[in-house]
Amino acid sequence: RALAIMRYVTDVVEFRMLVFKVFSAVGFVTQLLQFVKICTFHPQLDVLVKTVMTLVTSGVFFFCLFILAIFFFAITGLSLFGDKLEEFNNLGAALHTLCNVLMTADGFVYDGLNDIMMYLLTFYFYSFILIMSIIFMNLVLAIVVEAYDKMREDADRESSLSAAQVMADLKIQFIEFIDTLDNGRVDN
Repeated sequence: RALAIMRYVTDVVEFRMLVFKVFSAVGFVTQLLQFVKICTFHPQLDVLVKTVMTLVTSGVFFFCLFILAIFFFAITGLSLFGDKLEEFNNLGAALHTLCNVLMTADGFVYDGLNDIMMYLLTFYFYSFILIMSIIFMNLVLAIVVEAYDKMREDADRESSLSAAQVMADLKIQFIEFIDTLDNGRVDN
């Protein structure tokens, strides 16, 4: 009976800790978003924030393509090496192995394979690293640079428009001042 009560109390405490952690995470994200909103007052930070927002909206297609490519390689690895390597015996293990290789650039030494399978595995991993790391990361870089250039051009256009507006206002004020001088009355 006492053991059941202790388990219940432990479960309640663990649940409350989980709720606290979730609310803490939500609070942190809220504070981060407020900080980002405050950063928009500075012109260069505003360009950076707008660039990130553009990346979030335009990066959905890229993210889907990236996930599709990882699944393609995982299914290919599952069909090629699933019966010979534990790292590819199911889709989850294959995805984990590929993400590990992609994120950590960890070596891939597998003993017990014959020469043909070892060459095939080496070709498989090198093609995965080439396509996912080099090509996709360069695509990410291109998307970021394009978004930044677009936001920078928009900011430059806005600042040039505001400068043009200031010059137009100064011109109008100068013409009004000249008109008052021509009429012989100057208001001080």
